[in-house]
Amino acid sequence: MKNQKRIEKPITKKVNNNLSFRQALLIELLNPKTSLFFLDFLPQFVKSDGSPVTIQLLMLGLTFVLMSIMYTTLLVFLTSTIGNKLLVKSNSSSNWFGNKVSSSNTRIDKYIFIR
Repeated sequence: MKNQKRIEKPITKKVNNNLSFRQALLIELLNPKTSLFFLDFLPQFVKSDGSPVTIQLLMLGLTFVLMSIMYTTLLVFLTSTIGNKLLVKSNSSSNWFGNKVSSSNTRIDKYIFIR
């Protein structure tokens, strides 16, 4: 455990979840790209001879929302896991990411100083 530096997690500020949700919802509702996407993309999957068009569009929209939730959840877990492995020192080994960045910065500094 010689000269091992511990990279501390940044200090985070508590954010009001309700305010964040309302801001995100307002941004999405006012975003014209979202409505243009649905107006352009979804009608090709609607059958005029099937169930009511409104029900079909709602089902397609809900499918899109559920797939987006699953995708976003997967991204959260993956980035959390990768971030913990890269930035938090494990008990068994040193923080290899921090050491590599530190040693590369030292080499660059030496190169610049010598030139």
